[in-house]
Amino acid sequence: MSTCEWPGVDPELVDRKSRNAFRLRSLLITLRDDFDGLILDTEELKNFRVKITRLDPHAQENGVAGQQQFFTPQPLESYQNLAQPEYKVRSWDYSDIWDSYDAALGLDLDRRNHLFRTEIPAEKRKPETGLWMADGHAFFDTWHDYKHLSMGGVVSRHPQPYWKMQSILFTDPEKKSHPHALISVCHKFRPNENSDNTVVRGEILAALNVMHWRIHMTVFGHDELFPILILSYWGRSARIVQAHFDGVYFHMALSPFLDFDASNNQEYWDLLARWSLCMPVGDTKVPTNSPVIGTLPALRATPSTRWISEGDTKIPKEWPL
Repeated sequence: MSTCEWPGVDPELVDRKSRNAFRLRSLLITLRDDFDGLILDTEELKNFRVKITRLDPHAQENGVAGQQQFFTPQPLESYQNLAQPEYKVRSWDYSDIWDSYDAALGLDLDRRNHLFRTEIPAEKRKPETGLWMADGHAFFDTWHDYKHLSMGGVVSRHPQPYWKMQSILFTDPEKKSHPHALISVCHKFRPNENSDNTVVRGEILAALNVMHWRIHMTVFGHDELFPILILSYWGRSARIVQAHFDGVYFHMALSPFLDFDASNNQEYWDLLARWSLCMPVGDTKVPTNSPVIGTLPALRATPSTRWISEGDTKIPKEWPL
């Protein structure tokens, strides 16, 4: 199965990447169209072949339990050379269901306003000028069907619950060919005692969309892993998530929640800013385990819906494999 083309790339690698692209799209369609819930718990994560592990947000190296680390935060020494405005605590009234989402948007806007102010020179924002490039706001959400990414051909539609991919940063292939990308996703949810072991559907859908787009880029023809770093906002809390696909499982390394209503929120703000200025690391050319299509067990959306086998998955013609 070689529906994708990467000139000059080994045919076996092309086959593996084609299978990976097919499975990424199959997971996206099944999760989007056939899953009735808002949150994926332990059993549902298993049904969708999503594996979660832990990410230590304070670690520069070996911060992901049992998995390769693909992003490292801005070193504290270089971060301290930036302008350091004190984080201002905002109060939010959660009596309205949408206020938690407004709080998430506000937190992400504070982050962007601080890190991308024009008075901070680019060379002081990042160790390597121009490594990341930004592409605006307001991508995938549940109010605007078929929202296009302006940098190329990605189309998506999402039903409720409400969430929004607020922004995206990705490495500029003309300057630094890393397949990594960083996204921020805002939800209307707030964390509870079970949230450390669950994943919001929007966290996975947003990462799948960007990952599936990146895997088709010719400049990344020799790469097999396309890591995504997610800044995930749950009201006034945030967590950092590293996601990648190994050909069978969709891996998500979850950090503890950073509570910006807590008394030590300046520490959390600094940590969030350092991860926003992260550097791509790791080996993205590791061969993936990509079985022949039709050999993996079926994806199961919910107990009330059908099993989705690889052979049964319907891919619209306008969506490339």
